Order: sequence, then structure tokens, then C-alpha cells
Amino acid sequence: MGAKQKLNAAHLTGTALVAILIGVIFHSTAIALGAFAFLLVVDYVSGNIRR
Repeated sequence: MGAKQKLNAAHLTGTALVAILIGVIFHSTAIALGAFAFLLVVDYVSGNIRR
């Protein structure tokens, strides 16, 4: 696994943890999934996740 893949995996893991935390705070799986999708888009647009 190359450095780019490791960084992408780290960003995805961090995104998942933040989304789970948001879901737990609001006691909602739907909000957790929505937060995950939103954070993924933000990471991709900002250049944190590369192809």
C-alpha cells in the first residue's frame, strides 16, 4: 500500500469516527450517515482524498 492510499485510509477512518460521534450525540443513524456523506464530500473537494 502506497503513501497516497494510507493517507486516504486515514482520512476515511477519521471521517467515519467523526460521523459516528455526531450520530451518537444526536442518537440517530440517519444523521450519522448524512454526516459521513457530507464529510466525505468536503474531504474530496478540499483535496484531502486523492484519486
